[in-house]
Amino acid sequence: YTYYNQRYRRYEAVSSSLFEGPAQYNDSAFSSFDPIEPVVQSKAYILPYGVNAIQVTTTEKGITSRDIIMAAPNGMLIEIPWILFDPRRPLDLTLLDREEGLIMYTPEIMINFESVINYYKFVYNIRGIHTVATGLESTSVVFAYGLDLFYTRVFPSRIFDQLKDDFDFMFIGWSTVAFVVGSFIAKRFAAIHQTKKAWK
Repeated sequence: YTYYNQRYRRYEAVSSSLFEGPAQYNDSAFSSFDPIEPVVQSKAYILPYGVNAIQVTTTEKGITSRDIIMAAPNGMLIEIPWILFDPRRPLDLTLLDREEGLIMYTPEIMINFESVINYYKFVYNIRGIHTVATGLESTSVVFAYGLDLFYTRVFPSRIFDQLKDDFDFMFIGWSTVAFVVGSFIAKRFAAIHQTKKAWK
């Protein structure tokens, strides 16, 4: 969630995650009389802009990493990687933290202008954002509405399940044909060799 901190006169976002505990939970023994209290981790972050609306990207299988889509009052739609809002970000990085892909905690969220998904088409007075999964796991569709309407695609983990426009289909096609023809020729030569070997 986001809020305006009146004491420091800035916008902040709080990220929280619930975990079953520091150790792995035993699934074989479960009792409702002895529930496991979740471990809560939270971190607060300073935002450079106010927030009119906020939403998380969704994908079909949930394999792709999630991004946060924020609508700022100045008309920008900003895509921020979830890793920047991860409440597990430590103050001091250990080797285990690096293996998990965590980055060091810094309170300020720096906005790169390459993260603005509506480019120069500013969308003002956004009241809400909807994200929808598509047939491709790498792609999520974002729809923002308010005074204006804006629709676009985002790729939280980049495009990993689509072929590029300059993909060489001819090379792949001819390579496949060559392999098929080569396998038939090799099979024929192997049969002739076996026949000659049997007659000796």
